[in-house]
Order: sequence, then structure tokens, then C-alpha cells
Amino acid sequence: MMLTCASSAVFADESPKSGAEASESTEDSTISKTKDLIFDYANLLSTNDKSNLFNKLETISLSNKVDIAVATVENTGGEELTNFTMQTYLDLGLGGDEQNSGILICYSVEDKDWQVAADGVMLDVFTDEGFANMEQYLETPFASGDIYTAFDRYGSIMEAFLLQSKQGNIYKNELRVVDRGDIIDEDKEAELLKMCDEISERQGVEVVIITEKSIGNRTSQAYIDDYYDYSGFGLDDKRSGIAFLISMENRDWAFSTTGDGIPYFTDAGQSYIISEIKGYLSDGDYYKAFDLYARLCDNFITEAKENRPFDSGHLPEHSLRPYSEVAFGRFIVICPVSIVIAFLIWLIICGLEKAKLTSVSFKGQADDYIKRDSIVINKRNDTFLYKNTTKRYNPPSESSSSGGSSSHSSSSGSSHGGSSGHF
Repeated sequence: MMLTCASSAVFADESPKSGAEASESTEDSTISKTKDLIFDYANLLSTNDKSNLFNKLETISLSNKVDIAVATVENTGGEELTNFTMQTYLDLGLGGDEQNSGILICYSVEDKDWQVAADGVMLDVFTDEGFANMEQYLETPFASGDIYTAFDRYGSIMEAFLLQSKQGNIYKNELRVVDRGDIIDEDKEAELLKMCDEISERQGVEVVIITEKSIGNRTSQAYIDDYYDYSGFGLDDKRSGIAFLISMENRDWAFSTTGDGIPYFTDAGQSYIISEIKGYLSDGDYYKAFDLYARLCDNFITEAKENRPFDSGHLPEHSLRPYSEVAFGRFIVICPVSIVIAFLIWLIICGLEKAKLTSVSFKGQADDYIKRDSIVINKRNDTFLYKNTTKRYNPPSESSSSGGSSSHSSSSGSSHGGSSGHF
């Protein structure tokens, strides 16, 4: 049994060929592949587009043992697009395992419409709810004729759906705390989930935690941006929130902010949060790190709503960490500084005492060694020789920046703030 999902009309004269013929017609010397996943019969993709897209789809397909494929056609030869896409899937010989698991998205130029067909395990992964989620991200690029962007987003969405299915969940609005990295106990994970749920629903801003064993060759920033976008988060029309990722393979961390989360969590604010929790991360005390992160998020959202966002020159005065930890940290910093200051004071005192014991002091000027009134100068001339002027440009200080939040676009086209690093 196959699944097809009808799309809304939003927007390449040859019909798809058989599987063998299709492989022949889509050969491209610049794309090294073990199996065709791109069938651009309408010639809507450039060579570079095909190469980038194939690399992405192949990585997802091989790691999940499914085929994630795309196709474009000029027209369907009068056949209804739903049936056409299903038959094309079969004709192309798609399917990454014994269950023929895979999914194909097909775009028709004549119909200005697109369709999806799935089989095997993808019948469970790609649900009607999942299609509704995907549709909102593909509608705009398809409507504008940006086929590459639409297909690229489709790949990211399929990757997100497959990640969820590995946790035993078909597509749904993802839990706000998911420990795929297996770095916290189940009971602690449940406590964190309860805390994030309460904060998110009370504040109207999502507070999310996700851990992974590995994120492949993607950057931590791109990964957490897409994870937030494609997992159904957002309690308002701006999908406001903040998500925190830990990836254990390279010990990466990343924040992603969306909607009101962007101004609420400024660049300086994110730096403050990671400075507070990084010690716990480095020590492997992940529960404490996540617990503190959630409580800080609650404080930041409250401050932004009731006063103004925490930012440069306006950061929390008191740490939420236990006083004993804060005091010890200050001791570690203050102790060496105190020793240096004491040493300098000792040097000054020694210098003063030494000066008292010196009967003849050093004279800094030559005339100090001349007998007074022994030389009389009757005439003196001052001759001006030359003048040398140096000009130097003094650029404005970067410290005058007013702070705020930098932003970027994710693969879905959504605007995000964020930051990333290692621990």
C-alpha cells in the first residue's frame, strides 16, 4: 500500500521514464552517486543545485535506509497528479529496503502543483499531520518558482520526521525535552520536561532542550534551527521560543531563538546564559546545566516583558547558581589577584626603605653636577630646525554598540537568532 498526499496548487513535455531509462537520463558527470534520487525531467535545477541536493538527500537516505527522492516534470500527460506521482515512484524503482521504503515529491510545471508519494516505513513516518507541517514551508518557494529551495527544505523536513520516528514517535508536535544523547536519567528528563512545559505555557514562549549523540556533518546552529522549525513548536503566530542543543560527538552546544525569543534573548544574554551553565556541561553534570538554563530562560522572559531584555550593560546582578559555587568561583579569581597586589605593595615598601639608606642619590640632570655660578653665559640663540607632525586615525570604539540580537535565516526561511560553540 502506498500513501499520497494532495497539495494545494501553489505555483518540467516529457513523462518520467522507466527506472533504467531514468538513471540514464539523469546521469551527470559532476554528481557521484550510487543511486538516483533526483529526476529533473523539466530541467528546473542547475548542475550545482543537483550536486548540493543529491549530497543532502543521499546522506539522509543512507543513514535511514530509505530513499528520499525528488522529481520535476513538464506535465503529467493528462493524468491526475496524485496517481501520476504514485506510478512514478514505482516506475523509478525507489525503495531503500525490503519494504521498498521511500518517499518522492513530484512537481508539475503545467499544473503548478506538487505531490508526495510514500511507501514502506515512510507510511508511518510521513503522516497527514506531517504533510500539513511541511506544506507551510514549501508553499512559498514553489509559488515563486524556487524549486531548489523547496526541495532542500523537503529534505530537512524528512530528516526531522525520521529523527522523531527513531524515538518511537510518528510526526507530532515534539516534546520540549528530548534526550537522544542519553546523557540524563529518565526521571530527571521527566522533571525537566515538566519544568519546560510549565514555563512555556505560562510565558507563552517555548523553552526547548534537545540532546543528540551526533548531528552528522551539519553545523549545530543549522541543526537546532531546523529542529525547532520542523517539530511544530510555537504557541503564538510568531512561533516564539528558544531551543538549546547539546551534541555529544564533538561536544557542541547551540541556541536558536525565534519570534519574540529573538529580542528576549539578546547576543549578550545568550553569552551570559552559557557562561553560567558551561561549567556544569564541562563537568558532565547535564541535569544541573539544563535545570539552570530553564530557570534563566524564565527570568529572561519575565524581565523582557516587565522591564526590558537583558543585554549589554543590563545583565542579571545575581547568579542563580548556589552561593557556595559562586563564592568559590570568586575566590579562585580573587586569590591570585590578591597575591599579585600584595607583591607589588611589598616591592614599593622595599624601594622606599632602600631609598632611606642611600647617602648619595642619583642625579637625573647634567647641571646637577656643575658648581653653581662657575659658568656665565652672556649670549644664547635658539635656532628652529624642522617640525614633524604625525596624524593617526582613531576609529569609533566597538564597545559603543547598543547590543541587541543578531539574526539569520534557517533552511525553512524562518528568521532565527542564536549562537553556538563547544564545551
